[in-house]
Amino acid sequence: MEKYNTLEFNPKKGDALLSGKGWKKDSEGYWSKDGGRIQVDIIGFGAAGPAMGPLLTEMLKRRGIESAFSMPPDFDDRFQKGQFVGSIYGHGGSINEPYGMLRLYQGQSVAVPARIW
Repeated sequence: MEKYNTLEFNPKKGDALLSGKGWKKDSEGYWSKDGGRIQVDIIGFGAAGPAMGPLLTEMLKRRGIESAFSMPPDFDDRFQKGQFVGSIYGHGGSINEPYGMLRLYQGQSVAVPARIW
């Protein structure tokens, strides 16, 4: 946690990182470089998308990142093909017991239909 504090909120540190990469805030307060802004369009799905998407985009805008949120009808197709910049995709994992959630990402206990000749 000392080296990578995942709970740290430090806008000045973030500003310094972007400035160090050549980004500058334009007249509207958005980070720009070579005439282009940082643009993070986020797509969402299910209950997590509309619950978190608008909040996340507003937080990004307040820090100078142009962003938008949408829930496209072809979300699954775009998500599987990696055709997105940002995505909110939840699942029904366990909150109290991590092993319940980890079972979602394995196939030993899933009955996979066999091919019948």
